[in-house]
Amino acid sequence: MKSNTSRQPKAGVRRVFIPGIVLLSTSLLAIAPIAPANAEPRGGADSSTDAFAASVGVEFLKNQQILQEFQGWIITQPGAGDSGYIGQINDSSTLSVRLLWHDDEAFLKQVLDRAAGLGITATVENRSKSLKQLDDDARRLFGDKQKYQDSGFSITSIGTVGEVDGLTVNGTFSDELSSTANNKLPASAIQASRQALADSMAATVGDTVTLVESASGNASVNIRSNSMSPFFAGSYMYDRITGAGCSTGFAVQYNNRTWATTARHCQGTFVSRDNANTTIGSNSLFTSDGAASLLTGNGDGHMFDGAHNNSSGYAKPVWGLADLGMDDYICTSGGNSGVHCNLHVTNLRVWFNDGSGLTSMIEAFQKTPGDIAIMHGDSGGPVLVVYANGYVGAAGMIQSVQGTGLSGAACGLARDPSPCSTGVLFTSMRTIVNSIGGTIVTGSGTYGSG
Repeated sequence: MKSNTSRQPKAGVRRVFIPGIVLLSTSLLAIAPIAPANAEPRGGADSSTDAFAASVGVEFLKNQQILQEFQGWIITQPGAGDSGYIGQINDSSTLSVRLLWHDDEAFLKQVLDRAAGLGITATVENRSKSLKQLDDDARRLFGDKQKYQDSGFSITSIGTVGEVDGLTVNGTFSDELSSTANNKLPASAIQASRQALADSMAATVGDTVTLVESASGNASVNIRSNSMSPFFAGSYMYDRITGAGCSTGFAVQYNNRTWATTARHCQGTFVSRDNANTTIGSNSLFTSDGAASLLTGNGDGHMFDGAHNNSSGYAKPVWGLADLGMDDYICTSGGNSGVHCNLHVTNLRVWFNDGSGLTSMIEAFQKTPGDIAIMHGDSGGPVLVVYANGYVGAAGMIQSVQGTGLSGAACGLARDPSPCSTGVLFTSMRTIVNSIGGTIVTGSGTYGSG
């Protein structure tokens, strides 16, 4: 995938629509009896999260948790939102971190002292702009979206906190500038036009701009497809009116009760994918940040694990919120396509319009050849961190595919085969719960087997 970069001196929403809804009652899946909530953790070694845990080892998982809890400490300090902290790049193999920083030496000293006390090796990487300045730049480019579209590039998302300084602008080129079209223009002319677009954006924000050609769209569409109340994260559901499929996210505690959640672009009255008699809920409250919605159905502190068609109701308990840094490794657990692990966090702040406005999201890409990140129908589902103690950390909520779009056999097995991608955009669960003054729902004990 080619990109165009310009350096300045430092001064579509899609969901799965499920056919044949009236026939759903004929295709119910049997569910095995589930263990009580206080059952001892157990599960098959071939489950996706278990396999990932075995591949990286206990020390890696423990180090990653320490680094994420360190980040959680940083962002919850008074005034952290207006400080010089931008983000961090974690190396769980060595328990080390690169702190991305802009000015604010006083707070930096506190952070470095905290890192030393936790045994973390910390280095500082100075960035040219603050987090607020980067976010303003992203909004400025989105404000000129029509101008760039008229010039041949449709912006879908903008990353502001990545491995390198500057902005990464994702989108699609017009037919004559696309890498897949049967172009009549010579390659040199296409490259020159693309470079001119990148230069124009760079001049607007006074920063480095990299254009990346990608497909993007919302991933919308006791076992995943026949779940029971209280609903686990990663349940698969559809709107009884439109047939649009989505997934449930991590449950939240708010206003003295637990709520099932989903992405805000998943709107309707949702029922279990394979049992229209089980109502998961309708949209009750949209969060002010994080692009999420609370559903009227009750949520539970567990998350479905394993494949989309695991028949034992394999589910892991939620430990708490997980705060991510770049180079962390995560998993997704969409209701339609199941668990996908070994996703590498590549950008901590990507601006994306989900149809209801611009929202800051996190970006990750699959590192395992032949595997995907998410599929349409997984929207609203959980993004998780695997912990060495058998629990999962609630990192985020699936919002959109990212990168090159795939279809057919390249997407693998699913309840409803649909377009997919090796990349994912997701919102932070901490952002979601903080926006409503809620808390994450936790659990204990493991259900079923992998």
